[in-house]
Amino acid sequence: MITEKDLHIIVFTGLHPVLSFFVEQLIKYLDTHGVDYYLADAEHPETYNSPAFQEYVSKENVAVFMFNNIGASLSSNEGVNLWKERGIPVFDCLVDHPRSFEDTLKNPPCDIYAFALDYDHVSYMRKYYPKLAGIYFSPNGGTSCGTNTPFAERSIDVLYTGNCHEPILSFPKIDFMVDGGEEYYQYTIRSILANPSLSVDEIIDQYISLSGMNTDNEKSYYLKAETGAFIETVARRKTKLEGMKALDEAGVHVEIFGGSWICDDYPFSSNISVHDRIDIHELLPKISDSKITLCFMPWFKKGSSEKVFDAMLNGSLCVTDYSDYLGFNYRDGYNIIFFDLNNPKQMAADIKWLLDNPKAAEKIALNGYNTAISYDTWNSRFDFIIDRILSVF
Repeated sequence: MITEKDLHIIVFTGLHPVLSFFVEQLIKYLDTHGVDYYLADAEHPETYNSPAFQEYVSKENVAVFMFNNIGASLSSNEGVNLWKERGIPVFDCLVDHPRSFEDTLKNPPCDIYAFALDYDHVSYMRKYYPKLAGIYFSPNGGTSCGTNTPFAERSIDVLYTGNCHEPILSFPKIDFMVDGGEEYYQYTIRSILANPSLSVDEIIDQYISLSGMNTDNEKSYYLKAETGAFIETVARRKTKLEGMKALDEAGVHVEIFGGSWICDDYPFSSNISVHDRIDIHELLPKISDSKITLCFMPWFKKGSSEKVFDAMLNGSLCVTDYSDYLGFNYRDGYNIIFFDLNNPKQMAADIKWLLDNPKAAEKIALNGYNTAISYDTWNSRFDFIIDRILSVF
């Protein structure tokens, strides 16, 4: 078996600032571990059309790494997929639900090994994308900005980073349903708001089972692939707005960096300060200046996004909705605070208590940091990914 010193990794970056930031963390890891790599920028074709690139793909033990398929469909001069032509394996970290990547993953143009950050996403790919060469679970990791302001000196009480989603004004018509899907949408949205611990895919499966609908695998796939994002967006928007409304009414001041938070149905007072979205390099110091970082996860019920770990690794107390993955290493009231999406008033009361009891909050934040630094940094994730790459050769 080869070692990491024998590897040559083509790393794709570009197109999305956050994904490019994740690549920056990978490059630091590769430099530290002495792994050879070639950086290709999807926004600069000369980086993958050059003689240096052609020379690199001719090396032994070459693999490709990317986020969200960036670079997966690169073609050779003969018009065929370059990675398939060269027999080069592709390792693809998906930071969104795999339904967003049907074009590439359902009929992969080459050998793709996909990493998903939620076990539900792993199950989805195993069922609907069986042609993938490999499927693994790996959440995003967190990043420290390197300077943690002492807890008592932090100027931001509560920070939220991210948007609130635009309202859904219409839903895709479902041709194989008599009413075009009206009753289906009513049921799934009502059910997911009543049971926010379930994923959208689980709610759709529940509808199929309870309705007695005679559906084949293709119809089941259609409902999840084509309607799941709409149902999820409704749930995420409502739970976020309800949560922020509860904080406002409790008199908690929140700094939000993200768009789409202005809504006539939820008029906020001056307690809720909404700012434009900022670059992740600017955002991490904001987290480091925050006593509490509030997280509404992207409906990951068995995994996690990086924001939870960014909070902890920058010394902020993380308050988030629950997931099975987080429940494995984190304990409510010890190194994290979990809240029920269906009980925003309790969440607001808990945050208010923590702000009124800064010593208790600081202790939980410190425990969160110590846990996250052990299990949930990008270095931990890349250790796992490199091991998977090595296992292919």
